[in-house]
Amino acid sequence: MRLSDDGHDRGQMLLATGMVLLMSLLSMANISVRLVGLGEPYDMAEGDVLRTVDEVETQIPELVEARARMMIIDGVPAQQAVEQAVNSTTQDLYHHGMLRGLDVVLLTETIESNVGGSFFVNASLGIADDETRIEVPIRLVVQP
Repeated sequence: MRLSDDGHDRGQMLLATGMVLLMSLLSMANISVRLVGLGEPYDMAEGDVLRTVDEVETQIPELVEARARMMIIDGVPAQQAVEQAVNSTTQDLYHHGMLRGLDVVLLTETIESNVGGSFFVNASLGIADDETRIEVPIRLVVQP
């Protein structure tokens, strides 16, 4: 004698079909949410990046000038002292940024000397984190 399980089989198939449909809807919703976030512009109001830009712009002229003066006192020619001061400051900014979780890069474009003994440094300051990035031109007048 055989018991009829037709009602139970139909119910299980209906449940399995519902689960497959539910899983596919969830995966489509997940993909849609990810795609919406791809077109967002960089958030320029990010506090860490803007704060770091402000700190670097206010501190870098004095820092480069002080380092150049120390090297000149030690007997290094002025042009070379300014170049080394800018390079060492660039390396320190990079390592300081790493400690903060930021990428801080100072790309020196030109260092030109003036007749009066001052040097003009043109550079580009780039700061970025996971969500925000900014690039600011930096112009320094170094009087060692």
